Amino acid sequence: VMFRTWTLHPVTAENRFDQKYFLTEHIRKTRALLGPYGLLSLNVEEGVVLDAPGPERTYLMMACLTFETLEALEAAMAACGRELSADFANFT
Repeated sequence: VMFRTWTLHPVTAENRFDQKYFLTEHIRKTRALLGPYGLLSLNVEEGVVLDAPGPERTYLMMACLTFETLEALEAAMAACGRELSADFANFT
């Protein structure tokens, strides 16, 4: 069993999203901070819309963080969650 948490960055009318910063600096910082707590993987997906009728995309980017245990995930978020959340201002 693995434990995952998702960070979803929604599309909004007033969105500013610095994709370059997110994919380089924020992801690097996330790996560095959470690695010692047992981060197994960090996957990033960009929201896209295929050429089909319907609503526009809902999310700009989605990040999935995977840990081996729930305790590791909780410890990582307790220790680093505020610092990572504070970095959101640099790309949104």
